[in-house]
Amino acid sequence: MAFDKDLGATRGIDFVLKTHNLDAIVLPAPWPGYATVPAAIAGYPIVTVPLGFYPDDVTIRSAGPLTVYPAPGVPIGLSFLGTAFSDFNLIGFGFAYEQKTRTRLARKAIPEAIPKTQLKDIVGKRLIKGHAPAVYIYLLKKVLCISGLLSVPIPLDWV
Repeated sequence: MAFDKDLGATRGIDFVLKTHNLDAIVLPAPWPGYATVPAAIAGYPIVTVPLGFYPDDVTIRSAGPLTVYPAPGVPIGLSFLGTAFSDFNLIGFGFAYEQKTRTRLARKAIPEAIPKTQLKDIVGKRLIKGHAPAVYIYLLKKVLCISGLLSVPIPLDWV
């Protein structure tokens, strides 16, 4: 496990960021796990936003006994990977990308799959009077996890 973390973090993500003087590594996430595995091994944050959608004529493949992937209209992600504790920078990069491209809104899903809360609804607003900043961080991460914009797991009972 220590070897995996060293390989994924010190000699992996951190090495690339430092060598090329980058704030984040940006890569497509065309299927589940493609972009998340390196970050998960290193224990580093990753934010994935919609890049586009598979075309209607995509060849459907099996991704398990009860799952197909890709499939027509399924989102393709764009992932932002960073070093330890770079969560807020990654959220900012993802938010800026989404605001500029509006890709998530380009193809409507079934009504139940469309997030009811957008980032603009909570960023910069006092959510709960008198609560510490940690509560705001938790609530923002919870909204991002629920909406699929943040793939870093957080305990839902943490405050």
